[in-house]
Amino acid sequence: MQNLLSSTGLTGALGSVFSGAIGNALNGLSNALGNAVSKIAGDLGAAISGIPGIGPIFDGFTKSLGAFTNNLNGAIKGLPPELQNVLANAAFNVGANLVGRVLNKPRISLRDSKRIRNNLGYAENPVALANNLANSADALNRKTYATTGDRAFADVASQAKKVAKKFGTKLVKKNSLYYVDNNVYGDAGNVKQVVDGQLRIVGPNVKQSIPQSKSDSQDVPICHTHPDYIREHSEYYSRNSVNFIPFNDLQTCLITFNNDFPDREPRTAN
Repeated sequence: MQNLLSSTGLTGALGSVFSGAIGNALNGLSNALGNAVSKIAGDLGAAISGIPGIGPIFDGFTKSLGAFTNNLNGAIKGLPPELQNVLANAAFNVGANLVGRVLNKPRISLRDSKRIRNNLGYAENPVALANNLANSADALNRKTYATTGDRAFADVASQAKKVAKKFGTKLVKKNSLYYVDNNVYGDAGNVKQVVDGQLRIVGPNVKQSIPQSKSDSQDVPICHTHPDYIREHSEYYSRNSVNFIPFNDLQTCLITFNNDFPDREPRTAN
């Protein structure tokens, strides 16, 4: 329960720091976690406690949530003290709103938001941890839904996947830490560039090929420059739009985990 409360506050606070799609995804996850907290404290908690075999699955969920939360906490502790205080106050306000059953977005100044974004470095890849949280919440939903008819855990899974996806579009690695850089547009299917004095849409220069099956434990997503392609991988990796994901640079591709292979870090073709 403590991890749920902490994660609700932290994601809500960070949702006020990031604008656009990332902020919306973080706020969505905060709302979903807050809803789960309220329900577990009530009838949902009593209902799932009697489900046979629920223990290990719930433990897996709390473990992945703890890893996600600890990564956020670790990043916040690396901020200057005054910025730590800003986020701590914002997280407290989210928690206070939760107790009152109201999830309002805390207010953080534009200046502080920019400073926090520029200095918030994660020790672990937040995309991978958000995917792990989504998978464990989905497993918990599949175990409990037939008994409870409640989609609280499914909502957590859905929102965590959105956080992973949105973080993945902006993630860069600097000095062994992961940062969300608003100047990176890694998932753009089309990239606008000035060509011969004209603004044109051009294709991204890196693509990530996704294994067509998980039968081989060595199968991992492969990042390669376009149009270069290693033909020896052709029977495992597809060129179609579903299994062929574009990126604007190789570094972003290599640190972006695919939802179907959350524990397998992408690699280069060579």
